[in-house]
Amino acid sequence: MSKTLPRPSPLLGHPLPSTWFRTLCSVLAAGVLCVGIAKQAQAASTWTTIATEKQSFIVKNKTVRYGSGSTWITKKVEAEGVCTNAFFGSDPLPGVHKECQISKPSTTAESTPASYTLTIADPADGRIAGATSGATFASGTAVTLTAVGEGAYGLKTWTGDAASCGASNPCQITMAGNKTVGVTFKTMPVGFGAGTTGGAGGKVVTVSTAKDLKAALCDKFDAAGTCQDDTPRIIQLTSVIDFTGSEGKSSAWICAKSSNACKYQNTYQEKTIDYPVGTCHAADAKLADGSPDPFAKKQMDYDAAGGTPLRVGSNKTLIGIGAKAGLKGKGLMIAGVSNVIIRNLSLTDMDEWLVWGADAMTVVGASKVWIDHNYFARIGRQFIVTGWDFSTNLTISNNFFDGAADYGYFCNGKHYWTLLFNGANENITLIANRFTNVSGRAPETGNTGGTIHIVNNLWDANNYYISVGPSKSVVTFLEGNYFAPTTEFFIPINGQDANVNPVFAPLDGTIDVANVDCRDVLGRSCASNYATNTGAANSLSGFVLNPAVMSTLKSAPTLSRSMGLVRPMPYSKVTDHVKAKAGPQADPDQ
Repeated sequence: MSKTLPRPSPLLGHPLPSTWFRTLCSVLAAGVLCVGIAKQAQAASTWTTIATEKQSFIVKNKTVRYGSGSTWITKKVEAEGVCTNAFFGSDPLPGVHKECQISKPSTTAESTPASYTLTIADPADGRIAGATSGATFASGTAVTLTAVGEGAYGLKTWTGDAASCGASNPCQITMAGNKTVGVTFKTMPVGFGAGTTGGAGGKVVTVSTAKDLKAALCDKFDAAGTCQDDTPRIIQLTSVIDFTGSEGKSSAWICAKSSNACKYQNTYQEKTIDYPVGTCHAADAKLADGSPDPFAKKQMDYDAAGGTPLRVGSNKTLIGIGAKAGLKGKGLMIAGVSNVIIRNLSLTDMDEWLVWGADAMTVVGASKVWIDHNYFARIGRQFIVTGWDFSTNLTISNNFFDGAADYGYFCNGKHYWTLLFNGANENITLIANRFTNVSGRAPETGNTGGTIHIVNNLWDANNYYISVGPSKSVVTFLEGNYFAPTTEFFIPINGQDANVNPVFAPLDGTIDVANVDCRDVLGRSCASNYATNTGAANSLSGFVLNPAVMSTLKSAPTLSRSMGLVRPMPYSKVTDHVKAKAGPQADPDQ
């Protein structure tokens, strides 16, 4: 005898009573329908009100229903929404006050997981410390993550489920569900120049003429010619400004710089102004055989623009927009000022043949300076020089020092006067730079005190003679650098007085010994340097671990902390990284 099934409710949308489903299930022979109904019942959800009519709400990729009682319409909402007819597209219950709800599984349908998984996206130029990708944590656990940039990189922003941390470091997330986090890094003034902001917060000025550039860099001077303009300003340069010939000619007594004869080689002998006076010989001087003395001075003209560098004021940023902006024929003077950034420029063609004719960049009596992503080539004297006055808290990063030249001290097409660090008690971080076709002073330290931290730099195989020139009163600390194998006569670090000069430069064979002190003084492990024996005898004799270095740093916690916060990449990454990143870029932050 068949049973009569209860009639469904005549009201559209009214939920059917559970007894109706049970009765239906009992009379149907096919169990598939019953299973489906059972699953439907088990998947029952509860709805939670998130807003009443005309209120706004925020959800993340949720289905939201709008209405009241038994009458609702739904909409998938990605982020923000408003509990209104307009937002949902129609009015489900005219004249009735409505609300917005989201569905949550009922406690009987699904229990809260005991743990959740943290996925960490592998970032470029650094890593995320504090947890490993794939680790699981109990629900509600607070996990602290730290972004650690490598080399010249620091935190730009957190991404994924950590995006709310922005640029804060460290970042804490709560494991209320499975989480995926990431981070992006950008080039920053790491090391001694950390915290340099330049013209940040000031007016942004775009210049394209020599006159406008000069005024933007400094518009106020004292009687001695020192810049007094400390107004924050970001100066954008979009092209190359050529100063060659703009100031006419200067004349001076000039002679050959070295005794190296160049007439049988493909380059020309560089010359020098008679400075200090007496460097050159008398104008009518002859050699013993009666031939002209190459060191005999004679009056010669040279381009005057190189001898009058542009003065830069405090709180200034000068940045090239794109990879093709710069200065030609004139350099920059950063003197008696602080908080200066020079980025993404080419500085080239400044009296290339004449020592003392021009320096590309001079830093003297200055602090908080960041020199980053620039290209230097064909300069009469130094690419960068500091001194004699103090120069503190400098970071020189991601620059391309190109010494290929038609003139040279050794007549071999390689520039000798590269970097001279001669400031009193200066602190300089030299990181992720590229040196090619240079034949000395890369860098050289004056005997004037201070600390030079040399990290993750690349010396190509075409360099010559002595690269790093230490001195007796300057701590010279090298780690994570790569000196490319070469057959040239090349000495990576001058080993003369190796037992006296305060040099700390571990190789693979000495890194374990070095790291005992590194972890104690810097709070981290050091990175070994890479160098091989070259065409010069005893070419590796300069790679020593002078204990005086760590004693000095241990007594100077501010210095050791700044150095410890730099995180070198291993030398195995240096060649590819520096070749891709050194010099001007479309975006120097990348």
